[in-house]
Amino acid sequence: VEWVLLSTDKNELTCNGCYGSSSTNDGGVFHINIKANYEYLNGRIDDEIAIRIKYSKSTNGIKHDFLCNNGFDPCDVENGHIEYISHLNFDTAVHIFDDTSIPFSGRVIHYGTKTTEAPDGCPVVEAEVCILHNVTNVQESLVCMNTNDNGEFALPVVIGINVVGVDIHYHDHEFEPTKDNTNDYEAGIRAMADTLYNTNDFEDVSRSELVIEVAGGECDFILGKSYATVKILGCNWEEILHQTTYRFNHARLPAAILEVQITDIKDENDKRIESIFAAFQDPPIIRSIDLKDNEGGKKGISGNEDSRFKGESGTSRDSQASNNADGALEEEELVRFQYDGVLEMDVEFSALDATDEGVTTLQCYETKLDYDSFHVIDYMTIFKVNVDVYHLIGDKKCDMVDDKYDVIVIRDTQESTGRAEHDLKILFYGSDGIAVSKIFIAGNTSGQQTLTSITYDIQGTMHRPDEYNDAICVISRLKSTTPF
Repeated sequence: VEWVLLSTDKNELTCNGCYGSSSTNDGGVFHINIKANYEYLNGRIDDEIAIRIKYSKSTNGIKHDFLCNNGFDPCDVENGHIEYISHLNFDTAVHIFDDTSIPFSGRVIHYGTKTTEAPDGCPVVEAEVCILHNVTNVQESLVCMNTNDNGEFALPVVIGINVVGVDIHYHDHEFEPTKDNTNDYEAGIRAMADTLYNTNDFEDVSRSELVIEVAGGECDFILGKSYATVKILGCNWEEILHQTTYRFNHARLPAAILEVQITDIKDENDKRIESIFAAFQDPPIIRSIDLKDNEGGKKGISGNEDSRFKGESGTSRDSQASNNADGALEEEELVRFQYDGVLEMDVEFSALDATDEGVTTLQCYETKLDYDSFHVIDYMTIFKVNVDVYHLIGDKKCDMVDDKYDVIVIRDTQESTGRAEHDLKILFYGSDGIAVSKIFIAGNTSGQQTLTSITYDIQGTMHRPDEYNDAICVISRLKSTTPF
């Protein structure tokens, strides 16, 4: 505590005894004894003399803040605080309050994420952390803040405050002190100026569940033993999960934003299936999913296979398989990786009337053609064309084809000019049974469509190719690509 007497115009007096310093004792009390003999003070027995007082303290590099005027105003560090005294008055008292805040700091991370790659664990970002203290035997929040991008917080706690707990709010998650956090919050922690409070680390112990599907087409064929690498967004932690069915429910995962990718897939001989691996990894397919609000993870259910989804029952999946009658699967969190194999197309020709003989297919100029099928039909013959589109996945045929594919029939193609007349475009029905486009066929024709194939009738055109005389050539070629 430094002090100096002032003149009426607030100038400092420089006489012996007109200034000095003092320190507080263990009880926080200080005394200023003034005995000054100065011309300015002569004859001013009844006057009040101004005295400027400055307060300062530093603990572990922390400069203290003080409140003057009985704790209502911050003390002026530069200009000090002015009080007034008079001759022979020994009862003047000032009450100064130390308002210094010390950092009460720590970090919030996801449980189980401290690894060699992520030695500090994965941070919980934007979690609200509050310091609790007792107010008339009721715990109340003293001060709050959100964790930064590294999961850190540093709350200012006034010296002398008794901290009785730390409250963390983040998507209704549960938090526990880390093993290194040995603070006894229930007993209370008195904030002292000469103590560091930087070990208040907590873990987010809430867990989540995630269903991963690795399927062969819409038929949900099992592709092999698949390995999924799961990461927390923005952190180097990862966990490798594996499954032998196309669908698996993985539990006890961090309740965070996760990134999932298929990093390997092997056959029964434990050898990598290169074609499927390349489909998922060239380039890598990464699925992101937000599991922060996944309530199921708190139950701690172990990962399990669902027998209804083993995908071994044939060429198509039961349309009801993904809907539990009790609605148990409606709110599940799921990421799906689908390999469609090779898109194939079968074209069949037959007589329109079932009593007629089948349409004869002739051989002609095959060396000139580069098509999947080639057919020559007699001129003015009415015939039926059936087009089946499917995915060939390994040695299995999946007849569930997405309605994003088009089947295009082009008549009267002039190969010399590349011009095509009378384009006939047919789109698949959607899963709701409603056609997404009409069937356009020129001439005396009729058409219909089923879920997995297209059937329509075409009357031979009036165009007569010179090389085939009185005949119509029907050629087909697959011009579609898989999503990969």
